Amino acid sequence: MYLFPHRFRTIGWVMFAVGIILGSLLFFGVIEIGGDFFHVSVEETILNDVAIIGTALGALFVVNSRERKEDELTQLVRLASLLYALYGYIGVLILCTLLFNGFEFLIFSLVYLVFFPIIYVVMFSINMQRLKMLGSDEE
Repeated sequence: MYLFPHRFRTIGWVMFAVGIILGSLLFFGVIEIGGDFFHVSVEETILNDVAIIGTALGALFVVNSRERKEDELTQLVRLASLLYALYGYIGVLILCTLLFNGFEFLIFSLVYLVFFPIIYVVMFSINMQRLKMLGSDEE
């Protein structure tokens, strides 16, 4: 399995946090840059791109960088987290497809672009924390 060096985890967390915060500020209208719904400014386009790419790359670096102690169990946790994230992602997609229509579904779709990496980071972090707690209980 090809993984990034461990130092990429810190870089990933910074990129992930900046992407999530910037995306949230843009989504909730805290940061408003000229233009209207049909005419988006260049600055807003750049900020949207930075938020989406930062969240996606940050999540990729966080979950695909080596642990200090990388073994088969860590790889199993990594794979299980990916599977659970996929199940959650598809479940939410099906549920929201049935519940939302029109403009609400468009808004959901925009937010949902970065939902899978977020679920994956959360699931992997929780599962690794459980693994570390089990390891410390055995010692």
